Parts: sequence; structure tokens; C-alpha cells
Amino acid sequence: KKYFVHTKMITGVFISNFRGDVLFRRYTRPDEVKGDLGEVFRVGVVLPGEITQSPIVRINNVSFCYIKVNNLFIVATTSHNADCFSIFEFLGRFSDILEVYLEGKFDQKHIEARLPLIYELIEEMLDYGYPLISDIESVDKFLTQGRITEAMITNASQRKQKKVSGRSHTAEQLTETATGMTPWRAPGIVYKRNELWVDVVENMHLLVSPSGSILRSYIDGKIQLKCQLSGQPQCEFGMNDKLLVEKERASGKAIDPSASSKKGADTLASLDDLSFHQCVRLPRFEADRTVSFVPPDGCFTLLTYRTSQHINVPFKVISHVQQNSDDRITYDVSVVSQFEPSKSGTKVIIKIPTPPNTALCNVTVKGIGKAVYKAEEGGIVWRVKKFPGKVETSLRATVELLSSSVKQNWDRPPITMQFAVHTFAASGLRIRYLKVSEKSGYHPHKWVRYVTQAGEYEKRI
Repeated sequence: KKYFVHTKMITGVFISNFRGDVLFRRYTRPDEVKGDLGEVFRVGVVLPGEITQSPIVRINNVSFCYIKVNNLFIVATTSHNADCFSIFEFLGRFSDILEVYLEGKFDQKHIEARLPLIYELIEEMLDYGYPLISDIESVDKFLTQGRITEAMITNASQRKQKKVSGRSHTAEQLTETATGMTPWRAPGIVYKRNELWVDVVENMHLLVSPSGSILRSYIDGKIQLKCQLSGQPQCEFGMNDKLLVEKERASGKAIDPSASSKKGADTLASLDDLSFHQCVRLPRFEADRTVSFVPPDGCFTLLTYRTSQHINVPFKVISHVQQNSDDRITYDVSVVSQFEPSKSGTKVIIKIPTPPNTALCNVTVKGIGKAVYKAEEGGIVWRVKKFPGKVETSLRATVELLSSSVKQNWDRPPITMQFAVHTFAASGLRIRYLKVSEKSGYHPHKWVRYVTQAGEYEKRI
């Protein structure tokens, strides 16, 4: 939520199509509006083709700030020296929220069908031209023309996914939500059993050359929470972040043995491109790398990150593909799990491509799993339900090709893998501690889980 109290702000908001026809219009400061601003925008911006030059156009002492969503323009007007960055921030959030209510169908037909809802939305998000509420859950509590559901948020292309509860709210609670410091969390939440789940989910991307050299490797990770806590809990946790641990060593502070041991020193997580949920206190994180926050209720993504350093590759694929003749190819493929024996990979699928003119394929697996040739999937599909750590399994296949008078070129697509390894983080990230405090003094149940999944996991042949 943002407040802009020192700057003159928005005088009106309207939505127009690609021809400049106004579909929706609402003036928040009607006493400052002179003439039909929608028509001015159509004649001065849309028809001359000015939309490709600048997102801000000033005509007759009125500034038009606009964004384009699909084939529609969302326009905010102001006749003052307003903060244009704040206006564009509002337009972006307004379009995101509106897209959720329209269930992704952001077009003229659905805009015209939901005009009462859009009028209500503007009334709650703007107060005499000042942006007031920009959080979707807080806005939804005030609307009468439509309510969002969990499925609507899940299916929307939102950066923040929240679980919407169906609790009723009194007028006092609504006022506190609209003006409080935590608009993402409603007051008066009560659970009989207080629980907090923290899931570290990492998608591993890997590209290996035919000789076994790693050409590309990185991780897209996120920390997801499921919060069922009463009241207004204060949560914080620390990670084995490389910057923090090195800072503690330099200052001589006592640190977690798992992070300071010789073995742990090699697995410090070096996180880049961090992106936080709005509930995280950024000054605290910048000061001591502690993630401190008051969580929303339900499921949400607390932070996302990316790393390409000190990655523990869970599976190593070794392949040797040889074409013995024009109509015969042999495959020797081995897969080695490189994580601890106490862990295991699940839902492991290795897809080994074969030429499109394959006539016959004989496959033998030495080890675990089952492999079959599937022409509709373009090759051999090798499935392993449970892949223990420090285990090697291999496959040998002989492929007979259809003879043809025309030589067919085969571009040799890579071997791909799918998997999930629980209790394992390829980046080495660890939650060092997790604290929850609330003024009522309850002691919640806390769980921390790790899982590494395959993203684009490929081995060239």
C-alpha cells in the first residue's frame, strides 16, 4: 500500500479501445476537468499514432499517462505537476487487479460487461485522486459487485499468489485493514492449531555437452509459505547466505556450526536477483540479512531468487551414441545420483531421442527403472519411481532404422530429465533458524521442507 499526500494526483481514469472509443470513464476531481478528455486523447494521441512515441502526452495543460493491455488503453489524467512514476505504479496495479476479476479476459466485451465492478474498484483504490488501496485482498473486502476466489488468483498471472479466506469483516475491521500498516493481513484471524510451513523450492536448469562439460547451470528458486497463525505474528528467519556468514566471520561472531565447518563453507548459498513479497522488511534484510515479516494468511510466495554458483548437480548423465551403419544406432546411457544415500529422487523420467525413421528399438535396463520405446514421444522413455542417492543405473538400446533412398539428417536433440528430490536444495540454501512471536504468547508448529525439481535439464548427444 502506498500513500501520496504531498503531490497533486489523478484527476480522472478511463479505458479506451484501439480506435479511441471510451469504454469506461471516472473523474476523481470533476471540478478540475474541462471538456471531454476521452475525446482529447482519441484525437490527440490515438488517431495520429502517438502511442508508440511516449507513454506520457501533454495536451492543453493536461497530462495523459497511459499503458496498453492487449488492445485496450488504461489512461490516467492529471492537470498538475504530479509524480508520474506513482501514477504508472497505480495503473499497473489497477490493471493487475482488474485482470483477476475478469479472469484473464481483458477485452472490450468483458470490460463493458463488468462496468459496475470497475466503478467500485476505482472508488476504493482512489480517494479524490490519491491512490489509497492497491492490495487485491484489501480491495475485495469492500466490493459488492464481485468477489475473487482462490482459483481466480491461482490462474491469474500474478507475482503474488494469496489464498482468499471467506471470513466476514465488521466495519471496524475494514477500517483497520484499509488504514493499517499490514493491508495484506486481515485482523482478527484465529486458528485452533497454529502452524507455519516453509517450502524451499528450486528449479534446476542444466545443459551438458556430449563430452560431459557443463555449458550452463543455474537455479530459479523460491521460498513459499503456508501460514495458519492467529493474530498478528512477527516472523523471522536466517539463511546460510554467503554475505551474512562472511560478515559474521569477519566480526568474530558465533555462527551456526553447519555454516562454519569446512564442509559447510563450501555450500554457502550465493543468492542473486532477490525479489520479496511486500510484507518483508527490506531495511532489516539489508542491515543483517534477516528476513523479517508479518505474513499474509494462507499460501504465498515470500521471496524468489536465482543463483549460478556452488550448485550441487543432483544427477549426472553419461551417454555414448554411435551410428554403426546407415540403419543401426546403439545407445549406452548411464545416470548417477550424486546426492546423499539418505535421500531419493522421485518421478524420475529420462527421455532419450531417436531418429524419426526408427523401425525397431530393443532396450535393456541394467539397474533400476523401466524403459520403453514410444514413437509418439520421439524416443525412449525411461521411468524410475524411486532413485536412491549414490546409485548408478544404465541403459543399452539398439535402434534399427528404416532404409531410404534419400539420406535423412537427424539434428540429435538432447536427452532430457524430469525429477524431484525432496530434503535436498541444489543451491546449498538452508534455513538456519525460524522464529515466530505473537503477543498472545502461543507456540506454533513449524516445518521447513526442501525440494529440487528439474527445469530444463538436458544432456547433448
